[in-house]
Formats: sequence, C-alpha cells, structure tokens
Amino acid sequence: MLGSKGCITRHGTETVRVPAIVEINTVDTTGAGDSFAIGIL
Repeated sequence: MLGSKGCITRHGTETVRVPAIVEINTVDTTGAGDSFAIGIL
C-alpha cells in the first residue's frame, strides 16, 4: 500500500499499479490494513 498514492500488486511477472481514487482526511485507521487485505483476497 502506498497511502495517498494508491497501491501496487503483483501476480507472477505482472505488476499492476492502482492509483488512489480520492484523498480524504483520515480520522482513525484502525483495521484499515485488514480491511484492504480481505478486499484483495
């Protein structure tokens, strides 16, 4: 994860960069990584 710059993912030899949609003021990031990971899985 690249925060406000989006994220990069890789599958085999293919690498995909996904830009962030919008930038917002974050109040609480508790569980954000877990939620992101389950969305990808």
